[in-house]
Amino acid sequence: MKTMSVPIVRKVNMIYALLEEGNVQNQEELRKILEKNGVCISQATISRYLKELGFAKISTNNGSYRLVKTENEQKNIEAIFKLGMTELIPIGNIIVIKTRPGGAPTVAGAVDRIKLEGIVATIAGDDTLFAITKNESDALKAVGILNKYMK
Repeated sequence: MKTMSVPIVRKVNMIYALLEEGNVQNQEELRKILEKNGVCISQATISRYLKELGFAKISTNNGSYRLVKTENEQKNIEAIFKLGMTELIPIGNIIVIKTRPGGAPTVAGAVDRIKLEGIVATIAGDDTLFAITKNESDALKAVGILNKYMK
């Protein structure tokens, strides 16, 4: 099918409608569906729209992914933590955060967005991230807060 220039509002509305149906598991699948409907869009643009619409990629228990919509930013972050984090290990002023496969970048972004007092940076791999704090006391406080989301 030939691609066409589609107004941004129409693209965003199409993405929202497809995601609300609940049949889209990931960004690549969404991009392919849009392309079949004549809309050429980059993965980076899809990622930006998903963030603006309040959707996040979450790793599920069976290792697959799904895009999750939440009511607001706080609920989005709570869902990311609850579904994404599997273990918290404080080591001095560093918190090692284990996640489901592929979940570390999403969880790190959520940690950065909530601006926990004492956390100065996050570094994410695939299924592990480091949250660096100012001191050991801040690390333990942050672990206490993050632990509440895992229950």
